[in-house]
Amino acid sequence: SQVFTYQPYYSPNDYYMVGVKPEAIQTDKQHNWLFDMSAAVTPYHVGNFSVGGKLGYSFFKQAYFSNKYDSNDKNQEVQFFGNIGLGYKIDEQNAFGLDLSARCMSYQIDEFDTNNSFTAVPHFDFSNDKINLHLGAIIYRSFGYQNKTRFAPDIHATYHLGENADVFASISGGEVVNDFRHFTQMSPYWALSGYYLQNGYMKGTQLANQFDTFRGTLGIILKPLDGLTAKLYGGYDASKNRAELAYLVPMSISINNG
Repeated sequence: SQVFTYQPYYSPNDYYMVGVKPEAIQTDKQHNWLFDMSAAVTPYHVGNFSVGGKLGYSFFKQAYFSNKYDSNDKNQEVQFFGNIGLGYKIDEQNAFGLDLSARCMSYQIDEFDTNNSFTAVPHFDFSNDKINLHLGAIIYRSFGYQNKTRFAPDIHATYHLGENADVFASISGGEVVNDFRHFTQMSPYWALSGYYLQNGYMKGTQLANQFDTFRGTLGIILKPLDGLTAKLYGGYDASKNRAELAYLVPMSISINNG
């Protein structure tokens, strides 16, 4: 549970431009309720085969209390998610695998649609004393609010220079969930962008989940002393629907969002 108290905000333009009365948007308290629950099975091996997975539930509810009006608590989000990993070990150096994951997001907000996604990652792994190599591909499909099929690489390589140094490179991507908890981590006073209705209430705009089509990293890991590790790296990301670039307005001017 999180509670934030802050100074009410009001701009005269909000009344003159859209007819929103000052007392309707002055907010001085915000309360978040958070709950998570999950159960996981570590990889279970039967001969050369292995299987593991996880099921989880996540709940987030946000309420705002105005000086003049009752609280607005419609910003509620529920998530069900799960993943399973299947593997087959060919020998001591080579293995195949398939990772499957799914997520269902639902909202109390009337204007929001359910946001569901499914991801499959087939991959091949090779390792010896010098090299660790992971070659895979991400196949992503979203349903509900946004019906999209996307693809991204999933390649990771590490070369052991010696006992105290490793060089690594990765080219990957995949889904980043733009849920309410993510917005709260960016700023506790977030609100979805939107537009005002004739009655002065603000209607929020739903934001699709972020998908990284390319996430490249190159770096080196140094271990000069036992217990001391230095990691130097650089990279480049190419993303769609990045939340940091979305228009999240202060909640003080959208008390009636939802």
